[in-house]
Amino acid sequence: MLLEHFTDTDRVSARDADDYINSLADMQFESFDSVDITTIRYHINDSGNDPFNEDNPGDPSARSLYYGVSQAPSTVLDGMTGDFNGNPFGISVEEIDRRALQSPLFDVRIDTLSQSLETLIVEVEYEALENINDVVTLQIAVVEDMVNLNGETYTNVLKKLLLGGEGRSINSTWTTGQRETIRFEWEVDVEIFNPENLFIIAYVQNKESREVYGTRQIKGQVQDESVITGIGDEVFGQAKSINIYPNPARDILNFQLIDFPLADYDWKIIDQRGISVSEGVLEFDPTGLYTVNTRDLKNGVYYVVIATDKKPLIYRKIAVMNRR
Repeated sequence: MLLEHFTDTDRVSARDADDYINSLADMQFESFDSVDITTIRYHINDSGNDPFNEDNPGDPSARSLYYGVSQAPSTVLDGMTGDFNGNPFGISVEEIDRRALQSPLFDVRIDTLSQSLETLIVEVEYEALENINDVVTLQIAVVEDMVNLNGETYTNVLKKLLLGGEGRSINSTWTTGQRETIRFEWEVDVEIFNPENLFIIAYVQNKESREVYGTRQIKGQVQDESVITGIGDEVFGQAKSINIYPNPARDILNFQLIDFPLADYDWKIIDQRGISVSEGVLEFDPTGLYTVNTRDLKNGVYYVVIATDKKPLIYRKIAVMNRR
């Protein structure tokens, strides 16, 4: 389910509501070992002193107008205010559990295609799971989790609504299995505090009733235009030239560099939750080859990050298909 939360760093009541929303997710995890809540936090211009709003005022404003939200804190659950009337403190675990039992009307699949730090390329496929006669709106959001600012930590801060505040409306009747694919390229134009904490959230919403019909969240690529500052184009260019193969990886993963290394490169393999499962230093042999053992990794999709001085340089998606 999608929880859209309107907040303001300069209001005590909004910060208390932030903590309460976090506690709902914690309680759900303690009970079920999983969290069904996907959260987007819109920092609106309520107090006039929220630094996240200053970074991107347009998207939060558009969503607040869409829902008729005039002040923080306020919360919408799957596009609806329910019995809690938008009051985040009125949302109960029971209400979340009831909503979680609702079957989605759309399946949403997300893929990130970028291979550079300056541009985020996202491809999302929306598939109807039954016949639907409603006009729906498709949306893609980029959020940053665990943002540390002035001693406080803020979660799932909206960075960008890739399809604008209103999303993209599809004025057609949907039949079971019908699909719509959106590919979007975003030149990163907002401040990213920690590029390893980016997530992509895509969802489908009834345009008239505002009910959310399906949601998906995945770990985003390591993405931040500013991290290459001071590194140099030659190092960045060389990092991009490192060949990573085979893909899918079967028991081993090779890193191949033709030229002499211009920097000390680190590598990291992270899963789709953003958790590092293997890492080390690229110590190329005289032929420019470095090999990593992937036998202990579960089969699935991972992300390889190459960095120098702890600054991410490039990102690659790989699949692991070990022989069992």
